Amino acid sequence: MTKSILRTVYVLLVLLAVGPLSASLLAGLRDADGGNGVTILTGGRVGAGLAGLAVLALGALVAGAAGAKLFSAGMGFAGAGLVFAWGAWNLGTLEEVLRRTRQGKESTALAAEGLLAVLVAGVVMGVAWIIAERAQGRDKNGAGGVGLIGVREKGSTGIAATALAAWALAACAAGVAAAIIAISAAKGQAVFAAFAGAIVAGIVAQTIGAAQHVKVSPLVPALAMAVPAVAGPLIAALVAQRGWVPATFAGSDFPLGRVVGLDWSAGVLLGVPVGMGWAGAMIDHRAPA
Repeated sequence: MTKSILRTVYVLLVLLAVGPLSASLLAGLRDADGGNGVTILTGGRVGAGLAGLAVLALGALVAGAAGAKLFSAGMGFAGAGLVFAWGAWNLGTLEEVLRRTRQGKESTALAAEGLLAVLVAGVVMGVAWIIAERAQGRDKNGAGGVGLIGVREKGSTGIAATALAAWALAACAAGVAAAIIAISAAKGQAVFAAFAGAIVAGIVAQTIGAAQHVKVSPLVPALAMAVPAVAGPLIAALVAQRGWVPATFAGSDFPLGRVVGLDWSAGVLLGVPVGMGWAGAMIDHRAPA
């Protein structure tokens, strides 16, 4: 009962205090016209955007470490993901960014931002994962480590090969899932698309790991999300026949390009543990049969 109350208090603190405070610098970002057409690397305020990202990442790290230490890795991931969601909500959407410039030259910057967002989320996840594994006394994989890519089980064919296969297939599946869900560039839809993609990535990675007798680390599907995060805006700008800006306003742009920046960070941390948990539960139930 006490643990349940503490979890509720933790979630409320992250959602109502740590999240908004950590995102306060990003909330103040505005483009040259005073609008919301700005992300971390677009809108002409890159220095301020990176400073805001640093503060946000610190808040997510604190929330993730506390959740992992006090409860579990999944709770730590969720707490950090909520902090990143606050940051994402305070930045512009793809339509707002392109509406301001009308040039459609932001694809490279948005691809770089997507990669940065996933890498930062991966660092936060890795720290929370290490803390949780050590706190729960599961920090041995033969060499005394926590298995940042995976832990070998009996009958395993190899950690590295399995992790690489899980990463590649998770990246492809996540991109497809996110593209299907991203029916608009609205912030809620974009974050949900990243969340759905991360769930699918977690399911794929967990399934492949179980088939090869490897306990795949959540970092594997998390970092797999870097592929759709980078590919989305680059493909969207490339395939638009009449230009990326007109295609975006007409709703005919490549859907994966609608998910930008911190949308991916929030999706990674919130979705990967859900997907791995679902897949793990299904595998455990089917094993006795």
